[in-house]
Amino acid sequence: MKNTGIPYELLTKRIFQDILDQSDVKTIKVEHNVILQGKTANHQIDVYWKFELNGIEYETVVQAKDWNQTVNQGELLKFKAVLDDLPGSPVGIFVTRTGYQSGASDYAKSQGIKLYELREPTDNDFEGRIKEIHVRMNFRIPQVSQEQPVLDVEWAKAEKKRHNLSDEDLTVQLGGMANEIYFKDSKGNPKLSFHDASNQLVDQATADESLLTLTFDEPLFIETKNSNLPLVRCLGFQAKVAIVESKQEMVLKAEDTVAFILKNVVTGDIETFKK
Repeated sequence: MKNTGIPYELLTKRIFQDILDQSDVKTIKVEHNVILQGKTANHQIDVYWKFELNGIEYETVVQAKDWNQTVNQGELLKFKAVLDDLPGSPVGIFVTRTGYQSGASDYAKSQGIKLYELREPTDNDFEGRIKEIHVRMNFRIPQVSQEQPVLDVEWAKAEKKRHNLSDEDLTVQLGGMANEIYFKDSKGNPKLSFHDASNQLVDQATADESLLTLTFDEPLFIETKNSNLPLVRCLGFQAKVAIVESKQEMVLKAEDTVAFILKNVVTGDIETFKK
């Protein structure tokens, strides 16, 4: 018989620890490779679990065998002898990768020993279960360009005349990211960023690129880097917007996400554990 030993025992400990972490019992300790004093001898235990339930302490000992053939009845007889020699009548769990001979299963059932298979999943384990999930995703990706404020031309002409400005003085210079440039009210309070204005236009957009305009309910102002005209009144916001549609499909396969299954040999119940 081939027994790879410690790695499989540690895997068994980890799997049962995962199960215990999800249960309502209070775990006192979960240990690997411990020596317990029996009535007549010391016994090496692969995984030892002590827990409390409703104020009462319980013990469980787990034997883990990573063999390349099924476990025979003789191994269960030896395990039962260990359980009988330990004080406190601990619950016995036997875990293997390759299953059990019929005599071993019948004996374990009659003696109250729980049998499990812990191994990589096979196609048979997914019978009656969802094996694949197809996820289809439709994306609407906006493309926005040429964002600019819609200036109040009549206001600009009046300002030019009032301050005796040249056409060059009326040049508007903006700087910063779209979420840093704000339209403000007459008191200088930020009201709407270029970024948020673009999002409102995206809600109106179609697949064809088009020049869209967001008209303000009341005139707003925007700061410039022009000392001759630090504020410009705007009537709206304008940008070219198109929506590019993209479709993607993703297949999630059970065997790609499940690393191990723990199968109760008596009941046939299966628990899966992710990679």
